Amino acid sequence: MTIYNYNKETKEFISTSEARENPLEEGYLIPANSTTVKPTEVIDEGFAIVFNEGENTWEQVEDNRGIAYNVREEIQITELGPLKDGIAKEPVPFTQAELDKIEIDKQIAEAKQYLSDTDFKVLPDYDQDSTEVKVKRQEAREFIRANEGDN
Repeated sequence: MTIYNYNKETKEFISTSEARENPLEEGYLIPANSTTVKPTEVIDEGFAIVFNEGENTWEQVEDNRGIAYNVREEIQITELGPLKDGIAKEPVPFTQAELDKIEIDKQIAEAKQYLSDTDFKVLPDYDQDSTEVKVKRQEAREFIRANEGDN
């Protein structure tokens, strides 16, 4: 008797084999993760054939395993089933507005770093370049105020 074997975790069809006769009583020995129900012969592209133990039937389930993208970050899909919301098989390109925001965020970070790096230079006893540093620090603060609220 032919039996159809499936993966213990994914329930995905693996192979066929022959069941052994039961030596103690009439019938056959059907091992775990196997069934006598024949799988669907035609499997659509992008699907896997999976055994539904509760219904004792084979079903086609979307197979999106492999590389996918969560917005723009590459992620690995390891499970069968449809893609979750926000996940795509192709990377999503940045819009010009998003590219502009990335550039502004970078400039804000640089301005904050400049303020942090020059904190020691605004001490009252620091006389060299203090006017230039004060002007640049004020420009950095104004840039941050003007642009941070837009983000």
